[in-house]
Amino acid sequence: MNINPQVQSSGPTRIRHLNRKAVLSYIREQGPNSRSQLGRALSLSGAAMTSVVNELLDNGLLRESENTRRDGRQGRPISLLELNPESACALGIVLSPTSKSTVLGMAFVDYTGQVTTLPEIQVDTIADLDALIAQIEQAITILKQAVPDRKRIAGVTLAIPGVVENENIPMSPKLRCIEGTAFMDRMKQMVNYPVNFCNDVNLAAISELYQQPRLRNLSFAYLYLYSGVGSSIAIKGKLLTGSRGWAGEIGPLHINRRAPGSASFENLLSTDGSLAELLQSLGHPRQALDKLADYIDQRHCGVLEVIDHYCEHVCDAINVLNSVLDVDEILIEVRSETLFQRLRPRLEILLQSAPRQPVLSAPVLGKQAALNGAAISALNLALDDIEVAAK
Repeated sequence: MNINPQVQSSGPTRIRHLNRKAVLSYIREQGPNSRSQLGRALSLSGAAMTSVVNELLDNGLLRESENTRRDGRQGRPISLLELNPESACALGIVLSPTSKSTVLGMAFVDYTGQVTTLPEIQVDTIADLDALIAQIEQAITILKQAVPDRKRIAGVTLAIPGVVENENIPMSPKLRCIEGTAFMDRMKQMVNYPVNFCNDVNLAAISELYQQPRLRNLSFAYLYLYSGVGSSIAIKGKLLTGSRGWAGEIGPLHINRRAPGSASFENLLSTDGSLAELLQSLGHPRQALDKLADYIDQRHCGVLEVIDHYCEHVCDAINVLNSVLDVDEILIEVRSETLFQRLRPRLEILLQSAPRQPVLSAPVLGKQAALNGAAISALNLALDDIEVAAK
């Protein structure tokens, strides 16, 4: 990794760099602030504060807020500084394969962290790498047209339904065509700014850490149940990915490998499996998970039997995660909030026998969590370059 020489240097140049970074980070975390409050919070002298703020205003990274704050003692309006949303932007794309097609989610984020989501694109393939890359190229073109200034795009993150290990995707069960190195290599050749690849469930967990600050003080797992099955783990605000990126990959695990007919969590919990088959038998589309809620409310015997078995398998996955990690909370993404509200009471009853029962909840952003996380991740990875280039 190349380190900017200004960051390596010592003396006044390094101090100035650290002061700039401290001011920007504080405003990013705490919101618009006055010069005096920034100085007190960061222990900067008035002269140092004025110098750094003026430089950041000239660079376009900060701007004067339209809002003001009143001085409590004299009632005078105090001007506030805020991040300039037009300083930079970054792109996020999520690859969500089903049994027959792949959906591309698209979003961009401005310099303040505000995410804008665009309509999805459906690719009618899960096997043709050329077709998939062509559609991703189209998605990037659409995003370029949507951002305020395409010259300020700092990077893009692709959320991958599988393991990302260095410069390789060793496993992507639902999207085999991206496995290996070819997909990553071709994407980097196609795009003329940094391209990052990250596991989609890890990005969903990152998004929840941003959306729910309370989670930063907990140990939690994010359990993803859709056409694939995966999990992500965060300990006290930090994502646990393992030495090579495999942490949380519970999909291939078997409850009992030696038992006849033993199935993996991927087989048992994928909504392309038993729930999709149940919906199809009832005359509904395989992805219409909301429809199952009506049958549960009507106490439909056949549906309740399948749902009970499904909940038992979900609890097995939760117990595996909890027994190893002792988590405080499990966030479960089922791609249908309506269905999750019906499953949750049954899951809580089944978990009562566990020595320590974690809180069960749904992600704040639901199926948009990974997309939101992809855009935020792209911005975060580019922040140093954005802030150095603006000097």
